Amino acid sequence: MLVSGITNWMVARYLSRIGRETSSPAVTADGHHLMTDVYTSLAASLGLLLVALTGADWLDAFVALAVSALVVRIGARLVLDAVRVLSDEGLP
Repeated sequence: MLVSGITNWMVARYLSRIGRETSSPAVTADGHHLMTDVYTSLAASLGLLLVALTGADWLDAFVALAVSALVVRIGARLVLDAVRVLSDEGLP
């Protein structure tokens, strides 16, 4: 899982950079999508670690809720960016 997370992080950073350089909302969105995969992998690992260390099962659910809120925030931002592109907001 660690190798997968690191690989996804590297590809996500690359896609985000290329998306900004080329002004491609699709490539940028794909980079953000991969980054949410990194966040969920880290959250799963963190939740399991916290439960193993403390024995408090509720910590796993708390971490899951926190990362799901982050994913919703990123998704909302992507939807707003897509609406801006589709409505030609950036045109003079």
